[in-house]
Amino acid sequence: MSKTIRLLCFFLILISCCCCKNNTDTKRKTPLKKIVFSNRNVDILYNNEIADSTSILKLETRKESLIGEISKMYMTDSLIIIYDQIESKISIFDNRGSFIRNIGSKGKGPSEFIQITDMCFYPDSKQIEVFDIQLRKLLCYNINGDLLYVKRSKYDFLSFYRTKKGYWVYSSFDTRNPDKCNLLFLSNNLKTIKSEYCPAENFYDRSNNHDNFVASSNGDLFFHYGCNDTIYKLNEKDAIPFLYVDFENRKVPYNKLSKLTSRQEYDRILYFNKVRFGNLSNLLIEDNLMFFSCSKYSLESTPRYCAYCKLDSLNCRFYKEIVSNFPYEISPKCIFKGKMVFLIYPCYLNPTNIKNLKKIFNVDVEYNDNPMLLFFYEKK
Repeated sequence: MSKTIRLLCFFLILISCCCCKNNTDTKRKTPLKKIVFSNRNVDILYNNEIADSTSILKLETRKESLIGEISKMYMTDSLIIIYDQIESKISIFDNRGSFIRNIGSKGKGPSEFIQITDMCFYPDSKQIEVFDIQLRKLLCYNINGDLLYVKRSKYDFLSFYRTKKGYWVYSSFDTRNPDKCNLLFLSNNLKTIKSEYCPAENFYDRSNNHDNFVASSNGDLFFHYGCNDTIYKLNEKDAIPFLYVDFENRKVPYNKLSKLTSRQEYDRILYFNKVRFGNLSNLLIEDNLMFFSCSKYSLESTPRYCAYCKLDSLNCRFYKEIVSNFPYEISPKCIFKGKMVFLIYPCYLNPTNIKNLKKIFNVDVEYNDNPMLLFFYEKK
């Protein structure tokens, strides 16, 4: 009898351990917050509604500092760190816009990368990590450009973020991910899955917007992906639903989509069955402030709608443009100490736009200049 009880206890413990290791669901069944979107309440926004003042910063333009696209940006009190996916380059400027250096170099050598898939900057350590998916190689540099270490990953992934106990990674879509989970928590050596979330039978909706992981200055880490309309808050090993964007009768049936194995059926539901909204991207969360954008699912180019939200009250303003005398991206690329940073690409400006910039900010602009940073100083 005692032997039977011991065996029963052993199997119960074994089952419990397996469940902990393969935790493919999230800890909270109901997200903490909800925001309701309807394209009927999309408006235009005036910059004085969200900002007390504005200023502009030109990034120095020379051969070694040319930027094709600002895919990701970080700021400190003295530095601006920019990831350019088009050029596969990390560039550092000072807070006056002067070019300082590029980080790392392209190549197949042990300290080089071929194509950067994602990068992260960690303000506390002032370290920069980049991941090359072709070589499954993660490289870490200090702010001076010195290579600190190289890690070889067992897994492919599109984006990542390092914590004290390991790495959160998104979209590991190879055979080493047998449970087919979008979100993995890996060991520090990138060799072992410690926990896993957001399972799917397919990876049709994987996105690489470089904002899958968003860290705020107070240390909170958030995650979102693909057609899933939930934003998760991450701790050392758990993914907890934080906020749900409800697109009402136009929302995507994500649970159904995640179980499909037919791409044809997937596309039929998402694009042809009815008009659906979602496609969250450009997520930024800082203190009580949050921005994100969304759009209608379409195989053609469609306008994006942006959200400006205060998290304490869930007061959310959806807008499709910010009224201005010159064009700039309507989603900020970075928020730092109350400064919302929007991008101006000179190559898209017409002569009237350039004239207005000169009049308002007293700045000279050429069509082939690097992108400029437009600062909105948060309205108190």
